[in-house]
Amino acid sequence: MEINFLGACRFHNSTDESIRGVVLWRRALQPRLLPASSSIPRAVFKNNAWVRELKPRMLNHATTPLTRHNPMKVFPPLTKGKRKQRQVRGIQDLKGRVAESVQVRADGKHHHFLTAMSKVSRPDRVSITCWQLGLVAAHQECKKFGESLSRRHGVECAGAAGVLDGIVRAITPEERVGETEIDWAINALAEGMAPKQAEVIVKAIDMLEQACRGREQAVTGFWT
Repeated sequence: MEINFLGACRFHNSTDESIRGVVLWRRALQPRLLPASSSIPRAVFKNNAWVRELKPRMLNHATTPLTRHNPMKVFPPLTKGKRKQRQVRGIQDLKGRVAESVQVRADGKHHHFLTAMSKVSRPDRVSITCWQLGLVAAHQECKKFGESLSRRHGVECAGAAGVLDGIVRAITPEERVGETEIDWAINALAEGMAPKQAEVIVKAIDMLEQACRGREQAVTGFWT
C-alpha cells in the first residue's frame, strides 16, 4: 500500500508539465472524453485506503494547472515515520492469520535474531523465518493423520512441545505471543536469542517437517 501511495503522490502532487507521467496522470483523472474504467489513477483513488483518506490534503488540480515555469511539487501528506507507524499497526491488528503469531516491533525493524549482529546461524534463521511465514504448517494435509496441518495440530501431532519445555516454562502467560509453544519461544527470545536456544526451536520445527509432512533433510539443509 505504501509504494502505491507514494507513486500516486509523486504524480498527483506535481505541476511539472515536462514530466510525461504527470501529464498522463492528470489526463486519466480528468479526461476530455469518457473515462476508461481501467485507468490506473482512478483505480488507485478507488482502492488505496491511504489515498482515499488523504485526498483532501493532496494537490487540487482545479487550482494548480500544469506549467513548465517554476513547477510546484508537494511532499506526501504522510511522513516516513507516520507511514511506518501505520504499517506496524496494520500488521498488529491482523487477527486469525499467520501475522497474529508474529510479534512486531513498535519501530517496525527486524528482530535482533534476524540481523547480522546475531550469533544465530543462517540455516537456523531461515528455518525459524519459514515457520513464521507459514511455510511449514500451511493447512496442507498432515501425512501422519490426514488432518489439516495447522500450527497447533502440527505441534501436538509431532510432540514438539516437549522439546521446548525448558524455554516455555520461563515465559509468563502475559509474554506468550502466538498460537503454539514454537511461536511463544520465538517471540519471547526475538531480541536476545542465543544459538543454543535457536537450535532447540529449529529441532521442534524439524519434528513437524518429519512427522507431519513426511519430509527428509538433505545434507545441504533443504527439506524434500
